[in-house]
Amino acid sequence: MNVIYKSIITFIRITIILISTLCHASEKPFVNNFGSITIEFVDSVIPEDLQITAISSSIFDEPFEYTEHKFVQNGNFFTCQIPLETNDNLIGLIVETPEQKFSVGVVELRPGMELKMEGIFSPEGILKYNKSDYSGFNSYPLDPSPSNISLTVVDIIIRFITYHLGLSETEPEITKDDYKSWRIFNEKMDSLYSVQLNYALNGRTIPEVASGWLENNLRYFFDANWRMNYKERAGRTFNITEDIDYFPIEYYTFLNDIDFSDSFLKHSTYFGPYYLLRKILLIPGLFNPIGEQSIDEWQSESKIKLSKIINDPSELLLELLTAASYIMQLNDKNQLLSDRQVSNIRTRLNKNLGAIVLARNDILNKQLNKNSQILDLSNSSFSLKNFLDEHYSGLPVVVDLWNTWCNPCLKAHKETENIVSEYKDIVFLYISDTSSSFEVWKNLASRIGGVQVRIGQDDMEALCQLYSLGGFPSYIIFNKEHDIIRSQTGYPGLGEYIKLLDSTKVQ
Repeated sequence: MNVIYKSIITFIRITIILISTLCHASEKPFVNNFGSITIEFVDSVIPEDLQITAISSSIFDEPFEYTEHKFVQNGNFFTCQIPLETNDNLIGLIVETPEQKFSVGVVELRPGMELKMEGIFSPEGILKYNKSDYSGFNSYPLDPSPSNISLTVVDIIIRFITYHLGLSETEPEITKDDYKSWRIFNEKMDSLYSVQLNYALNGRTIPEVASGWLENNLRYFFDANWRMNYKERAGRTFNITEDIDYFPIEYYTFLNDIDFSDSFLKHSTYFGPYYLLRKILLIPGLFNPIGEQSIDEWQSESKIKLSKIINDPSELLLELLTAASYIMQLNDKNQLLSDRQVSNIRTRLNKNLGAIVLARNDILNKQLNKNSQILDLSNSSFSLKNFLDEHYSGLPVVVDLWNTWCNPCLKAHKETENIVSEYKDIVFLYISDTSSSFEVWKNLASRIGGVQVRIGQDDMEALCQLYSLGGFPSYIIFNKEHDIIRSQTGYPGLGEYIKLLDSTKVQ
C-alpha cells in the first residue's frame, strides 16, 4: 500500500514538474516564425502604382532602423509575409502611390497569424477598411477617422521622439550646478520626462489598449536618450563646458521604473529594447563584454552587478543583455563570433534568441567579404572631378554622400546592399566627411562595400554647393564619360534607385 501511495505521489510530482516546465516553455517570448497580412480591395478601382509596405523593427535594431517588406499584388489581393521575433509584434503599414498616401498606421501581428483586411476606395479616393472582416487578434484597426487609435499611437510616439528643448515653457532648466548632485539631476530628468510626455500626448490620453507597452516604450527611450547620455548632453544640449564627473552607480536606480517583463519586447517601429540594453551594458565600470566566457557564468556575475541598480533582475533581462553583448561585438567591433561563442550560444542561450544573434553574425560575415576600398583623404584637398577622371576613366559612377550619424543614409544602404552587387560595371563611390568619427566611419564603411572615401567638412560643403545638394543622403550619377545624369538629395526609394542605376547603361 505504501509502495502504491509513494508511486502515486511521485507520479503527481513528476506531472506537476512537467506541466510547470511546459508552461514555462510556452511563455518564452521569442519565436522564429512568420505572420502574414492580406488586404483585399473590394468594389474598388485600385489606383495605378499602388504600393503597400509593412515595416518591422528587430529587438536589436538601432533607433530608427527598420526593415521594409513590400506586398505582392495578385489581382485585387495584396499579400505580405513578415518574419517575427516575438509573440506580440507591432507592424507599421503604409498604403500609397508615388503621389498620395492613403493609409498609415500600425497593426498587431502574431506568429502563424493571417491578418485579413478588406479595403474599399470611395469614388472620392478615400480608403476605408471593413473592420468586421479583420481576423485574429488586432487592437489597432485603420479607420479613417479622428478617433483612429492607430494614428493616435503613431502621433504620440512621433511627438515624443521629436521633442527638443524650447518646445515647452514648463521644461526645467539644467545648469552645471545640477550636475553636482545626481539626485537633483535625476529630479530634473523626472520633470523633463513629464514635460516631454505631456507634449507628446497633446491633451490626449494614451489609448487603453496601448497603455502598458507604450508608456514603457516611451520611458525607456527617454532614459536611454537623456538619463544615460547625461555626460554627452552636458555640452551638446545644455551648453555646459566644464568636465562632468561620472555619477555613482546609485544614479541608475531609475531603471527600476521600467517593466522588464515580456512587455519590454513590444515596441514601436522607431526604437526598441536594444537602445536601452546597449546603454546598460556601457554603464561605466559595471559590465565586461561576454567574450568567450560561459553564458551561465556571465549571467551569474551580471545578476549580482545588476542587483545594485535593479531589484531582482529578471531572467528575460539577463537573456537580452547576453544577446546584446554579442550584438555589440558584431556591431561596434566588426568582430565575428568565435567557434566557442557560437557553441555557447547554441547550447545555452534561448534557441530563438540565439538564432537572431547567429543570423546577425552571418550578415556581418557576408559584409566583411565585400572587400571595401577605404581611403581617408580628410587631410588633403579633394576634387570629385579629378578623383573620378584619375581612378575611374571610362566607367559610370554612382556617388553616395552619407555620414555615420545619418539614419536615412544607413537605412538606404541596408535596402540597396543586395542590388548594388548586381551592377558590377558601375563604380559605387561613398563619400563621408569628418563629422563622422574615424573609427565609427571605418567600421561601417568596411561593411557597406564599394569605394569609401572620407573628406574634410569644408570639401563636403563645397561639393554639395557645386552640385546643388542640400543634405544627406545625396546622390550624383555619372555616365562613363563622367557627365552628370542626375543629382538629388534624399533616397528615392528602391524602385527609383534601380532606374537610376539602369540609366547609366543607356547614356
